[in-house]
Amino acid sequence: MLQNNFKALRNYLLQSLNIANNHGSFQGARIGQTIYIIEDNTFSKLLEASKILNILFECGEIFNKVFGFVILLINISTVLIILVSLNTVLIYGDVGQLTLEVTTNCICEFLIFVTWNSFIISACGLFKKESIMLVKLCCKLQHGLAHNSKERQELLHLARQINRKAPMVSAGGFFTVDFGLIFSVFSYVGTYIVALIQFSHIDF
Repeated sequence: MLQNNFKALRNYLLQSLNIANNHGSFQGARIGQTIYIIEDNTFSKLLEASKILNILFECGEIFNKVFGFVILLINISTVLIILVSLNTVLIYGDVGQLTLEVTTNCICEFLIFVTWNSFIISACGLFKKESIMLVKLCCKLQHGLAHNSKERQELLHLARQINRKAPMVSAGGFFTVDFGLIFSVFSYVGTYIVALIQFSHIDF
């Protein structure tokens, strides 16, 4: 997946500047303090990282074009299945015909679609999260380099490039698919349930 490629790129940047510790993470340096030993091929490695980043951007755009509307349809289907399942339970409950079979079918449909869609949303959210972490890493790394070094400028260029292009998964251009979408779906469903219960008690 794309998020794994961004994670691999972060590791590549750390290796390019010879930064590693027992946990494989980076501890931030003080601003203005030069702590990294720059090798002759460090700048070429950073340029290579920039090329890899452009390839990842292109892959992200292709992914959105190919699967954007598919993800949109999956999200719409999930919301509709949730609403239909809840509506079925409420209607059958009002007329006194709610059986164990009907309840079980509705719960199973609800869980299957919610779980399926949650996996997709989580994967898309991790893609966006990894790109943000890459920006933070570039900003941290540049603090340990000389102010006028070309390596520092290249790291800043990488960070600006990611901020400008903002890699993310889009559902056909209608909305961004990330972790916040899960809360939006349940918020919408909750509002629908409240309205449905209120109108079910009104006599026309």
